[in-house]
Formats: sequence, structure tokens, C-alpha cells
Amino acid sequence: MNYLAHAVIGGGAARPDVLVGNFIGDAVKGSAWRAYPAGVQEGILLHRAIDAFVDAHPESVASRRVLRPAMGRMAGVALDLLHDHFLAGEFADHVEHAGGLSGFAREVEAVWVERAAEMPERSQRFLRGLVAHRWLEGYADREELRAICTAMDARIPWPTRLVDVVEVSGGMEDELRGRFREMFREVRGALGG
Repeated sequence: MNYLAHAVIGGGAARPDVLVGNFIGDAVKGSAWRAYPAGVQEGILLHRAIDAFVDAHPESVASRRVLRPAMGRMAGVALDLLHDHFLAGEFADHVEHAGGLSGFAREVEAVWVERAAEMPERSQRFLRGLVAHRWLEGYADREELRAICTAMDARIPWPTRLVDVVEVSGGMEDELRGRFREMFREVRGALGG
């Protein structure tokens, strides 16, 4: 799961502390989560639980296996991006929100921006790009997904080709999307909103 799915599972802007913790989950290592307020701790631990659930889910395991020949060790990251692409593209099928994807994204981003000073520098840097380029909404569009992947490729210190996931997934999109739907329904039932 990537940022959009994490925000949805965590309850969005209705749970701001959890939303912040869930957003910074990858940047807070080891037991450093204990230094945060209780609600943010809950979000960090939720982030870890979501990742563990999704990584172990048979549908995700099968999807990574399909992506691995083309994506190599980046297959997991590529799948996280595809999960947000699928979620954004059919947002109304998964999330009841009066403002749709755009309204949800703006509410979530507003919380993150307001609380940015509480975040590790790594998260603050990423947040600036996410908000400036409207990535949460952009996940729905293949060309925007390509731009997001290109930006991520530039930030990773070894050669990657995340941008290729758009083409690689094209021939198997129905299969990957079906696996996503099954897994997302289960992770929301087990861990979220």
C-alpha cells in the first residue's frame, strides 16, 4: 500500500493523529515511535500492521511474483504504487466521501501540511512534493503515475525503473486489479475504516 491507501485505511482526516503517524510510518525506525504522542504512535503502528498484512497476503504475494521479472527487487514498491493507482481509479467504489477522491485528498493533505513540523525531515520533504504535484489525486491517471514513478526513480540512490511499471502492468492490469480488490477488502476489514 502507498500513501492514499494508508490514509483511507487509517480513517482519513477524521483521525488526524493516526493520519500523521500513518504518513510518517516508513520514516520512523525501530522503537523511535515511542517518542510520539499516543495517537501518532497508533498511526505509526497501524502503518506497520498494514504493510505486514499486505506483504503477507496471498494476492499481494502473487502480484509481486508477476511483477518481479520486469521490476526485480523493486516489485514490492511497484505494487504499492499500483495499489494506489487502482484505488484512486475506482475510489468511489471503495470509499464513501462527499468530495470524492479530490475532496478526500485535499482534507488529508491539509492535515499533513498543518502538522508537518511534527514529522521527520524525510517525511516533510516528501510531503512538499506530494502536495505540490497533487500525487494523491494523480495516482488515478496513468500519465501522472508515470510522473510519480519518475520522481521516485530520481530519489532512489541505485538504478531503478519504477516508471516501467505503467507499461509492465498494462498487459496484466485486470489480473492485478482483481487481486488488489480482494486484498483491499480484507485489509480494511481487518485493520481499518
